[in-house]
Amino acid sequence: MESKQNSYLIDIITNSLLLTSILIIYGLLIYVIDISLYVKWWYGISVLIISVSLLIYFGINYRKSIGGILSYKDSFIYLYILSLFSALFQLIWGIVFFQIIDPELGDKLSQLVIESTVSMMEGFGTGGEAIDATIEQLEEDIPQSFTPIGQIKNFGWQFLTAAISSGIIAIFVKKNKEVSDRLN
Repeated sequence: MESKQNSYLIDIITNSLLLTSILIIYGLLIYVIDISLYVKWWYGISVLIISVSLLIYFGINYRKSIGGILSYKDSFIYLYILSLFSALFQLIWGIVFFQIIDPELGDKLSQLVIESTVSMMEGFGTGGEAIDATIEQLEEDIPQSFTPIGQIKNFGWQFLTAAISSGIIAIFVKKNKEVSDRLN
C-alpha cells in the first residue's frame, strides 16, 4: 500500500515538473524572441492549450498505469494535486526570474500591458477620461503582480482555477468499469 502511495506521489511530482519545465521553456522562447509577445491574446491561449493537453495526457497515462479504470473523483484529485504542484513550481520559478534573473522585466511587461490595454480601449471607441482612469489604475496594480507578494497572491487564485480546470479535464480522463447489458 505504501509503495502505491509513493508511486502516486512520485508520478504527480514528476509530471508536474515536466509540465512546469515545458511551460518555462515555452516562456523563455517567447522571452528570447520578443517580450511584447507575452501580452498578445494568443500567448495566454497557447499556454492554456499546452497545459490542458498535457494534463489530459498525464491523466490518461496515469489511468492506464493503474489498470485502465479511474473514477471521476480519482481523476479530479490526481489532476488537482498535479496542477497545484505545477503552480507551486511555477511560483518559485517566477519569483526567481522576476527578482533575480531579470528584475526589470516586471516594469517592461507592466508598460506593455498598459499600452495594449489603451490600444484596445481606443479601438472600442472609449473616451479619454475612461482611458486615463484605467491607465492610472493599471499603473498602480500591474507592477504589484510581479512582486513576490503579488505572485503569492496569484498563487492563491490557482487553488480555484486548478479546481475548475481539473473538474473539467477529469471528465475526459475518467473511465468507469464496463457495465454489462446482460442481466444475470
